[in-house]
Amino acid sequence: MHDIFLSYSTVDRERLLPLVVALEQQGWSVFWDHRSVPIGKDWREVIEEAVCQCRCVLVVWSEDSVKSKWVKEEATEGGNRKVLLPIRVDNVSPPFGFRETQAGDFIGWNGGVDYPEFIRLAGEIRTLLEKSDAEQERLAKEKAVADQKNREAAEHQRWLNESQARLAEEEAVKQKKLA
Repeated sequence: MHDIFLSYSTVDRERLLPLVVALEQQGWSVFWDHRSVPIGKDWREVIEEAVCQCRCVLVVWSEDSVKSKWVKEEATEGGNRKVLLPIRVDNVSPPFGFRETQAGDFIGWNGGVDYPEFIRLAGEIRTLLEKSDAEQERLAKEKAVADQKNREAAEHQRWLNESQARLAEEEAVKQKKLA
């Protein structure tokens, strides 16, 4: 599972390299389709799994991506999971359905990690990842409790079965003596 799924138009690939580098410098793993889909794998399946399992969907709105049905679908998944963080690299309005979510302004970004909007974005990503970590920890604790209850219930059932078998055996011995 990747920390960040980068949703973008392939037309913008080269100009997004500094963004990917900056995100990875923060220690985060980035799913970037052109290098993250293994050779010979079905790219739709790999992308679907990645966008559904990542901890953050970073959508890059550009002149080309606002027209892409794939970017819109990926952004919808991120929005539904409440892990969507949008940025704009061109002076465009996000597509219909995405305009209420504040987008970071990366128009003219020079690739520096000291850029104020990158610092804001990094903070939001950190917050999402911390929530994800806390949620995973909570789920792990719930699973541990459920597993313990299941073990206890299985142990109790085993004890009941053994007790019933002993009683049945004792009853059989009693019946033999009476006969």
